Amino acid sequence: MGDRFPSRCLLPNPPCFERGRWSDIDALCANFAQLGESIDYDAVVSAVAASALFDFHYSERWFDDAAVSACSGDVLGEACEALGYTHSWRAGESFATTWQALQERIAGGEPVVAGGIIPGEEPGTCYCAHFALVVGYDASGDTRQVAVVGWEPRGVVTWTPLPSLRGEPESWHARVRSLAVAPDVWAQRPLLIIEGKSGESKLGTDELARRNLQRCVEYATSGEGPAGHWRLWPGIRGMQVWAGDIGEYEAAIERESPEERGFPLTNISLGLSQCFELRRTAFARYLRDVRHLFGRNAKTSLTEAAQHCEKQVTLMASFRELLFGVSGPWDERQEIGKRNLRDASIRANAAAILRQVIDEEEALVEALALLWGPSRRRAVRRLGVRL
Repeated sequence: MGDRFPSRCLLPNPPCFERGRWSDIDALCANFAQLGESIDYDAVVSAVAASALFDFHYSERWFDDAAVSACSGDVLGEACEALGYTHSWRAGESFATTWQALQERIAGGEPVVAGGIIPGEEPGTCYCAHFALVVGYDASGDTRQVAVVGWEPRGVVTWTPLPSLRGEPESWHARVRSLAVAPDVWAQRPLLIIEGKSGESKLGTDELARRNLQRCVEYATSGEGPAGHWRLWPGIRGMQVWAGDIGEYEAAIERESPEERGFPLTNISLGLSQCFELRRTAFARYLRDVRHLFGRNAKTSLTEAAQHCEKQVTLMASFRELLFGVSGPWDERQEIGKRNLRDASIRANAAAILRQVIDEEEALVEALALLWGPSRRRAVRRLGVRL
């Protein structure tokens, strides 16, 4: 390691995660708190509403974490820019350079937001999509350890060895490095460094709201895919693939490999439906909140878009109830889902509900597209929306 940094360092008074565990935005807010600036969680979410609340992916390999965590944009980078801060992502060409960047930051009195740093339940695994705030490190022993906030709730600092395979911390670097070079898999990266203030915050401005809403249209209609190891389909095309897999379940399971059988269609459908409902509820609220930044005609379009979101929430709740029941432990609901997917009638009804969700998505995107043109037809053509 050398003598450049102390062998062990822990920042004083670590911040508290107020809302949950492992969240990238929570980690960012905690980072700002450690730097002495109070940044509201909801304000950050609104700053990146297109990426955090609207963007949708479906994993053709039925892995729910990939689909739920994947994002077309750089959530934390966009948030820093909106808040008026410069930032950089550090991956390093080797474990040594990545570890050095982490040490340098902590020894200098500032924390680091890190992805993929929380060990998984099984040896040699990590939660790639989970983020924590690193507030300390320890290289004095045989095992390199980091002190993180975000694993346990309420600001508890947890010392944990870097996730490793066969005791080799370099394997953690290999994983986070792959996140950096293959953002189509997770769209997340290893170490976020907040470098300093660069300008005024754009929170609450029409410029930021317009950029978010235009990104929504782009994300929904990109149609590119499937991408990455988990074969992710974005936007409306992803919803169409999902509905097809539900409707043709017996044919879809024929493509499963032994690796994929651990991630059944019920797993991703239950996880995606829950996240979709929560995110679209929040996105509808966001659309209503930003209406005051626009003119009369745009306000009407935003109201219509919010109403389409609310219809989607109702439809997705009925989809989940039809396949998985109203409540119960995750494993039990998955078993209910597997049983129901074997019923052709239930399967057809579930697929029909998803197609209604898609209809509402297309109408929502058209309403948002109107913000950039006087007529629906011209606005849709101008933004390249292919519905």
